[in-house]
Amino acid sequence: METLANSIQSAAKHRCSAFLQTWGAPITVGLGECANYDDLLRGRSRANISHETLIDLASRKGRVLVCGRGASGKSAAMMRAALCSISLGHATFLIELSRWSHDATEEWARSRQSPLEAFDFLLRRFGAGKFDISDAEFLAPSVKKIFFLDGLNETPGSIANEILAACDGVASAMVGASVIASDRLVRRTLNYDARWCFVMPLAIAKSEIDLHNIQANISGPMYTLLSLPFFLDRAMRGELLSSTTATIEELLIDKGRLDPNEMTVAVDAAWRAYEIDESRSFPKRRFEEAGQVAVADKLLEGGALTHVDDNRVAFHHHWYHDCLAAVYVAKRKDLWKFETRHRTLDALTFKANSFDAIGFVLEKTDQVDREQFLRAVYDWNPYAVGYALSETNTRRADIPRSTRVIMLAMLADRRFDPHFFSAQRALDGLRLLLNDEDARQFYEARTRNDLRSIVASLHIEADDHFEAWRRLFSLQEVNAETLARLLTDQDSILGWTAANVVKQLTLTAPVEDAIIEASDSLTPVVRWRAVHAMGGFPLPRFVDALLVRIDKDEDENVRYGAIRSLVETAANSPNLIDGIILALISRLEAIARSPRLVSELSTAPFMNEGKAPENWATNMSRILYGLADRQEDRSAAEHWNAIVSRLRQHTSSRSARPTDSSRHVA
Repeated sequence: METLANSIQSAAKHRCSAFLQTWGAPITVGLGECANYDDLLRGRSRANISHETLIDLASRKGRVLVCGRGASGKSAAMMRAALCSISLGHATFLIELSRWSHDATEEWARSRQSPLEAFDFLLRRFGAGKFDISDAEFLAPSVKKIFFLDGLNETPGSIANEILAACDGVASAMVGASVIASDRLVRRTLNYDARWCFVMPLAIAKSEIDLHNIQANISGPMYTLLSLPFFLDRAMRGELLSSTTATIEELLIDKGRLDPNEMTVAVDAAWRAYEIDESRSFPKRRFEEAGQVAVADKLLEGGALTHVDDNRVAFHHHWYHDCLAAVYVAKRKDLWKFETRHRTLDALTFKANSFDAIGFVLEKTDQVDREQFLRAVYDWNPYAVGYALSETNTRRADIPRSTRVIMLAMLADRRFDPHFFSAQRALDGLRLLLNDEDARQFYEARTRNDLRSIVASLHIEADDHFEAWRRLFSLQEVNAETLARLLTDQDSILGWTAANVVKQLTLTAPVEDAIIEASDSLTPVVRWRAVHAMGGFPLPRFVDALLVRIDKDEDENVRYGAIRSLVETAANSPNLIDGIILALISRLEAIARSPRLVSELSTAPFMNEGKAPENWATNMSRILYGLADRQEDRSAAEHWNAIVSRLRQHTSSRSARPTDSSRHVA
């Protein structure tokens, strides 16, 4: 047994040491413990902690989430903490999710039925050494078992949430087991936030920066990047240029000794890997398909590219890959157009798991194109705009105020969404931008009417598009017929504003007909807007149309929107709630084939204050228990039972009716 523990330690130590040796002089990355998820996302830590304290937190609590911006040193901190764990004599398992692949996504769907099965897959597929879950279970109960999972954001779609649920299950079920997972600065859905400790990498201290011999001419926005280890390391080597993307591109050209044509091949191959393989690791043949396999050999020799196995490669840092893919997208505006933007942005961000590449596209476009790209991003995912604007090196002056105001106001409007988690994500996005005066005043608006009044008072000269949006958003001389037509507009800003605003009006039968017709459009995003609008009205014909979308629509976003709207309709109508619940229960088998739809069913019933009717938790629990009954594994069933318990607690604490819910008559 001692030999097994030593073997586990040796494998993790070898991998951690190999990772850390690829970097230059050691840079001290401090860690801060945060009181809760909200403080983590705001960048507020209550105490600085050492790696040993991090291990102690994990041992006592069982679950630690380490979250930070891109290039903040999360992986290096995880590796050093793992080495600390080994030095303390713990059985230390290292799981590197940066090696996730398209095949892994398919296998995960078959392996996630229970926490132990899920971890068995993760250990066998991405773990250091040849170990599985039975090895961890074979160790004596007295042996502390620490699982390090690095890179939740490297997985696509809702898989990160599923992995965190498995982490929670393993920490509960296995004696002496603890989990430390790293992620980007986004909010995940946890079974119970209170079970977790939250830790953030701290910005590099100025005293630390001063210790290193860096370029003397670094100033302005680029100097602020020195607080991130990735850029401080570049500066120490004399490689920090005028922007994030310029630094990365020059680095790739230098390491790979690439000429302009070869750089084009690298850009094409990087995009093909995201588009086809949906992962950061991909077959080397992508370079051959893009023009020259020799480009891969040059990048491998220079260290910018690394071998994952005999057939697959990955870039040394995910920002290298993001930057190249962003260059591809920035140069091809046809990828942002109405019909293609959702597919493009899903591929570029691993289905909204990592927004760095969006910021890189913003850096690579001029002001006119940047504005059009931001509109496309909002059309795809409104929350992504806040994260992208907060993390990109693009200056506020580079984006017209009219565009920023529209994006920020529409994000702020989602604070008043009836679904609790949607409102919470909107708040998270705004909090990242509170240094922006407009974002701050929108954030401080107490009601939707307050927000409308603020927007109504804004005037930006010589901007007809902004004026049209302003009048629409603030309900100045709008009618439901016009809004129904705008649902089909190719202008994403006006289209989604119409979808939100129409929910606040009273409809006539012809307008209802127009919305149902839009829900059958050939364009997926139009159907999505239409099903979103339907959620504001407890109409049987809208319920029927929404069920048709769940049954027949090929677009996951539309089905997702239909489920949200059905739950919203159930909350608004005592007469329809029972029929909606029965209809959803009868479709659970089909819904269960999509992890995203299952995830939405687990969160959509959590309503904001005053939005849930009497017996809401009891009624919606019928659906959740239906999902629990479908589970063959006891632990997976307990996951749904835990969600039922959380829903009851959440609903009982939010019973007061709001006053900002009046319907306007158009």
